[in-house]
Amino acid sequence: MLPAHATAACETPAFVLDQRRLVENLRSIRDFATAADCTALYSIKALTLPEVLSAAAAQLHGFSVSSLFEARIARQFAEPATQISFVSPLLRGSEAEEIARLCDRVTLNSLSQLDRCGDLLAESCEVGLRVNPGTSWVSNPQPDPCRSDSKLGIITSQLRDALRQDGQRLRAVNGLHIHANHRSRNGRHWIATIEAVEAAVGDALDEFRWLNIGGGYLFDELQFQTEAVTKLQRLREEYGLEIVIEPGAGATHDAGYFVATV
Repeated sequence: MLPAHATAACETPAFVLDQRRLVENLRSIRDFATAADCTALYSIKALTLPEVLSAAAAQLHGFSVSSLFEARIARQFAEPATQISFVSPLLRGSEAEEIARLCDRVTLNSLSQLDRCGDLLAESCEVGLRVNPGTSWVSNPQPDPCRSDSKLGIITSQLRDALRQDGQRLRAVNGLHIHANHRSRNGRHWIATIEAVEAAVGDALDEFRWLNIGGGYLFDELQFQTEAVTKLQRLREEYGLEIVIEPGAGATHDAGYFVATV
């Protein structure tokens, strides 16, 4: 919590950003990414203040965005080597071409989206496909991406069938995206989620260039971190994949406060 003197001069109500804490969180993410040799993107839906984006651009490899609005903002803070990745269950046809121009990768949410937009997007960017690994770790179903009847991504059996029956349907897909947790401190959740995808897809993972394993973890408090790092290293080496993480709250937690006077 911020010390009293840090907020005493605020005209309230106000939102106060603790930049010291923000940088500490970002460094925890960067250190994990360095150890695991993976790409770390900041999911800007967590907090889109310019100061946060500047700090994230300095510490991480790029941004994850979920709308055309966010893609435009991220591009303003991106350096030439910065990666911008789009993932959202909604992709408007009228926005698809601009999103593809602004982003290096666009992850689609369903096979029907892939059929409609995959080839068009592939002309300008890499294309991903979101997969629901079916591993639920969150007690509250509201923030659980893998809750019953979730519409976030295709289930692993659909991906397996598409690979076996009609590989041509996935011709535009360069990578896979999974996201299965929320504010977790348990690195073994990540390991089990990855293993669920491996069990479903098997050696077909080496047909893709990258695997985005999402966010939902607090890196400064992450348990079993060494085991998670080892798993990601093995995944990269065995399948030749670029591994991507995209924390949001992992970067911003405990770094912002609403201050009010009563």
